[in-house]
Amino acid sequence: MPTAQRSRGPYAKTAAKRETIAHAAYDVVQEVGHERLTTAAVAQKADMAERTMLYHFPSRDHLLVAALEYFDQVVQGQGALVDFREGESAGERAPTAQEAEAVIARLVRGAAGDDARLRLYCYLAGQAQIPGSAAHEHFTAHYAQAITGIGILIGSLQQQGLARADRSARAMARRFLAAWDGLQQLWVVAPDFDLEAETLHAFADITGRDLLRTRKAVAEVIRSI
Repeated sequence: MPTAQRSRGPYAKTAAKRETIAHAAYDVVQEVGHERLTTAAVAQKADMAERTMLYHFPSRDHLLVAALEYFDQVVQGQGALVDFREGESAGERAPTAQEAEAVIARLVRGAAGDDARLRLYCYLAGQAQIPGSAAHEHFTAHYAQAITGIGILIGSLQQQGLARADRSARAMARRFLAAWDGLQQLWVVAPDFDLEAETLHAFADITGRDLLRTRKAVAEVIRSI
């Protein structure tokens, strides 16, 4: 039997154990909140020895990151960030304006609709400033993927005349991501506004989408006269 084939069994078992632990960590966060999560509680939920669990995730913060990743990849769906990069990586057609806006709306709605996940995200975003931490590694990759992906969507809107052309798509993606993170932090402290609506308004303001859409509609009316 080739070496590659022999390695599939142990690798698959390891991946399955890691997903079981991540799922358990996510469930504990949903049940008691990230601040009350303990390694013992996650091990019990995963139905495995705590020592075994800590072999895969060596600290509480690693478990919290695993819970967040479980939400992003399994609960919300793997396509959440992958959709952003498909056009670039696969050489496929650019998304239509409706498709680009639908992806943004789906991501915002999913993030804003899960309070436990939202509080966990904000907590880990604060921990991400510590180099070498589990949160730092996660958010370094997360921000890079999000800026690239959102930039592709905004670029598609630019090509269709529905996003301002005087700024790069990547710069607008970075500003939107900063606004999104800031609004989430504000909501966690004082949840007295509609987070989903405010975040989508921020996207429209930064890209100039609504203004350009209005101008386009007016121009079409004028041309039809």
